[in-house]
Amino acid sequence: MNFFYPLVFFCVTLIIFFTGTSGQCQENDRNYSISFVPQYLLIEAIRIDVEKEIREQKNAVMLGTYIYKGTTDRYADQRNLNNSQVNSSYQNDEVSGLGIESLYKFFMVPNQNASPYLAAGLGFHHIKLKYLDGGWTPVERDGLEYLELVTENQEETINRLDIIGLIGYKQSFKSGFLFDFFIGPVLKNSQITNTQNSPRVQDNPLYHYGFDGVTLRTGFSLGMKF
Repeated sequence: MNFFYPLVFFCVTLIIFFTGTSGQCQENDRNYSISFVPQYLLIEAIRIDVEKEIREQKNAVMLGTYIYKGTTDRYADQRNLNNSQVNSSYQNDEVSGLGIESLYKFFMVPNQNASPYLAAGLGFHHIKLKYLDGGWTPVERDGLEYLELVTENQEETINRLDIIGLIGYKQSFKSGFLFDFFIGPVLKNSQITNTQNSPRVQDNPLYHYGFDGVTLRTGFSLGMKF
């Protein structure tokens, strides 16, 4: 996969985010916000969003960062969507990695404390899974070579590009506290490499890091404006 265009997109977004409309007068001097998205704790991730309102608060640019660290035992027994089998083999996989996401938001009711909005953007995630699993290893006995199934440390690397479209509702209060609800489709494109040349099953869009295809994102964030 060529990540040149996503990287250009992120760089342009960073420029807009930090320059914005600094020469224009805003009706509200609280143009920045920082938010925490709690539902990602279910997949051993911490997500923090930083947002800046621009163009007289009619739009906003959001940068989201992900840190993955933990084990997958919290969701190991979730059933696949394609069948009724349970992914018990995923229990105690060690997960680590980073992710970055950039969204552009258009507020339908600008300059108000509560407004629905439309958002679109890209995300990139680099994730590693470490686990114990069976693998075929050549073993020599009596001058003959056999393949023997042994349990070994395995590692899987996932590079995933997300194309995101959301509709949301953002509510802020005089204290600066804000609530943001969002829902919408995400197209995920994953590249997976594995020490066994046999990737783990990644067919659950809610719980598997290397899912490939369209899934629905929904959730909320809590934060403060400043």
